[in-house]
Amino acid sequence: MVPAVVREVGRSVVAIAAVLGGIAVLLSGLNRVPVVLQPEVSHRFKDFSGVREAERELKTKIWIPAYFPDYLSWPPALVRVEKGEPPVVVLGILRNPQHDLSLLLLQSLGKGDWQALSVPAVTSVVETRQVALKKSRAILSRTMDGSGQIWTRLQWESASRRFLLIGQSSTEELLRIAGSMGGADQ
Repeated sequence: MVPAVVREVGRSVVAIAAVLGGIAVLLSGLNRVPVVLQPEVSHRFKDFSGVREAERELKTKIWIPAYFPDYLSWPPALVRVEKGEPPVVVLGILRNPQHDLSLLLLQSLGKGDWQALSVPAVTSVVETRQVALKKSRAILSRTMDGSGQIWTRLQWESASRRFLLIGQSSTEELLRIAGSMGGADQ
């Protein structure tokens, strides 16, 4: 009787592994669909498996906040470099435990004008005001996307970079996250 139970458990484990493997292959394939459908956009960015890999390719340090609220998941689920002059790094952070996108951190690796591809579309601006951030000023906006979700945007500059933090956190949390950003010219 024991060998039959062990065999059945073994078959179940193999079946579950096969299903999970199939799902992983399917999701990986679906991730490539936008590249196939929009090749003109796909050559404008490159996704990386992690921050260090992106830093190696860019040959520069990506500034990340020292502070993240406990409800956010690190490492980022999205590490993308949008090619252009200047290049723009996009980090997408998920919320625990729902695993919904909750925070986007964009930083241009230079001071030129930039229009990031990865920014959620805004259907209306609820509020915009200037706020203090470290020794400088930042622009804080509350916006609404097409699904009615409210997003808070915080935009500021350092001596060598521009930043845009987009999140569903409170204003205080976004200011704390932004205030913890490091860098040589801060």
